[in-house]
Amino acid sequence: PNWDIAGVRQLNSTSDMNRYHIMRNRGFMARYFMVHGDFRPFMFALGTALTAAKEIIRLIAVDREHIISGIGKLFTGWIDSRKILHDQDWKPMPSLK
Repeated sequence: PNWDIAGVRQLNSTSDMNRYHIMRNRGFMARYFMVHGDFRPFMFALGTALTAAKEIIRLIAVDREHIISGIGKLFTGWIDSRKILHDQDWKPMPSLK
């Protein structure tokens, strides 16, 4: 049988701004996991490392001309996610009705 339903996964180019938000939003995800009791620090750190690795692979494979600026935005996004992660005043947005 043909198990290859989706085909080969593509690595598409993306902007440095998107790279920043990919890493920064990990901080928001961690906070939501904490609120709902699903935060596992080691597994979350592993996921963050894998996300960064995937973005570095994307830079090398597809966006070589943006390697320096892309890695900079990944790092800046990671730093900002750490600030969000450690913000004791953070509260999730209330549910939309």
